[in-house]
Parts: sequence; structure tokens; C-alpha cells
Amino acid sequence: MDALSTTHVSFAEGNDLAKRYPVDVAPIAATRDQSAESYDSLGRFRIRAPELGSYVGIHEAGRLVAMAGEGLRFPRYTEINAVCTHPERRGRGYVSSLVPALIQKITRQDEIPFLHVGRENADAIRKNKLVH
Repeated sequence: MDALSTTHVSFAEGNDLAKRYPVDVAPIAATRDQSAESYDSLGRFRIRAPELGSYVGIHEAGRLVAMAGEGLRFPRYTEINAVCTHPERRGRGYVSSLVPALIQKITRQDEIPFLHVGRENADAIRKNKLVH
């Protein structure tokens, strides 16, 4: 609940037991604890996701083929998210230029960038030597 109580308080929906981002921003919520009362406070929760931070992209012939952006923010930490490349354009190194650009932007703001990768994304884990 740290981000929704500090850096992203303007997005927060909920109460002291549970807070969430609006449905059209992000499918993320947090509870104070794991009690039934806290979970009941959530209710069920992206078009507005770009409001969370900056996004960068690569276009070919006017078509977006790769992108990455800023997501969750905690005091001193900013998530890099939405890192993706169109399946027909993979292997061209687009992510290798987008992610470092975001890392530089975030570190210039004296924040620490972080990235999480789903366990099922074996290519990203192997290519980037990520540990999960």
C-alpha cells in the first residue's frame, strides 16, 4: 500500500484496509494485512496506465513495434513495465535500447529502477540473466 499511500496517492481508491488503482489504470491492489476484512474492502478491480509515468517506443512505418514504460512508484523506486516487442519484430535489439533509456531517466531523478518478469517469460529471463 506504500505507493498508493505516497507517490500515487492521487490514483488510490479504497480505505485504510485496502487500496487499489482504478480499473482503467492498473490491475493492482494492496491490503493492510491478509484478513478477511481487508480482502472484503477491495471489491473487484488500463486505458489510463500511461498516466503512471513516461513511455518510450519504436515505430516503423508509423506503427508501434516496441515499447517500455514506467509503472508503479514507491518512494525512491520506479518500476519499468510494459516492455514488449511485436512478435514479427523480435530479435532486433529494440528492448536493448528502450530499457536503458528508461533506466537513465529514472536514475537522473535519483530513483532506483526495478523490473519484474513473469516466470513464464523464459526468453527474457535467459537473455537478461534475471533471477526470480
